[in-house]
Amino acid sequence: MLFNLAIEPFLLSVTKSTTISGYSLQHVKPISKRTNSWVAPPPLKVLAYADDVLTFVKSRVELLDLEERLRTYNKASNSKIMQQTISKSNGMILRLQDL
Repeated sequence: MLFNLAIEPFLLSVTKSTTISGYSLQHVKPISKRTNSWVAPPPLKVLAYADDVLTFVKSRVELLDLEERLRTYNKASNSKIMQQTISKSNGMILRLQDL
């Protein structure tokens, strides 16, 4: 529970960031049958479950912004970020120490 309280400000800072664009999903039909227009959900910027966090960045600028947010979170919560990344897909792996 305490961890949830500590990580929430970090997650909100990523979600509300204007620098981090996230991943845009395809348009979907609205639940309401009164309108026939398609709706674009907000971009997906961060996923979190327990102590795992996955962020979606598209550029080096976004990655540097995320790194600064992580530094702020680390100082505020006295936590450490695991620098090792394990990919279960063919996506690109970036490590913060490679910057």
